[in-house]
Amino acid sequence: MADTYTKDDVTDTHDKDIPITKAWTENKSERFTIRDLESKIAHLDKQIEISTKQKTDYQAKIAEAEKVLAE
Repeated sequence: MADTYTKDDVTDTHDKDIPITKAWTENKSERFTIRDLESKIAHLDKQIEISTKQKTDYQAKIAEAEKVLAE
């Protein structure tokens, strides 16, 4: 059996905004350890740190660019 996709009946909505539901036809299970999850959290924390630094850098560039535009 295949997974099935259905769309909600909505009107006056752009195609990209129509909610789609995916129904699985198989039983699912997930196996993990606390150590695995802690490792994933640590990885996400590092990614957040990197993204925050990049965001700060971009905000500083925007501020400098806005000064130039204001001249």
